[in-house]
Amino acid sequence: MSIFYLGFYKGAIFENIIADCFSKQDRELYYFHKDSGLEIDFVSKVKNDISLIEVKATTGNTKSANTVLKNPQYEVDVCYKLSENNVGVVDNKITIPYYMSIFL
Repeated sequence: MSIFYLGFYKGAIFENIIADCFSKQDRELYYFHKDSGLEIDFVSKVKNDISLIEVKATTGNTKSANTVLKNPQYEVDVCYKLSENNVGVVDNKITIPYYMSIFL
């Protein structure tokens, strides 16, 4: 079955797969949400630094992560975007394919 047939719930399915992967690594998982609509899929330590982790079912934008990264009150320096794309770095956002989540 192609991932394109998962429909509306594709994003939630991918988030749950990554959550399962992280939980099997005994990783503590945190979710960030504000009433303004700002939300981050996971907040976790990566290399002893607090990092944002966004899971995208498509090549979507990380608007909430951009907002958090620009605001010094949050004290977060990096965002990892997990998607079907190749490895890439733009500023303080690192894109990696889903299967590489085990290396975070």
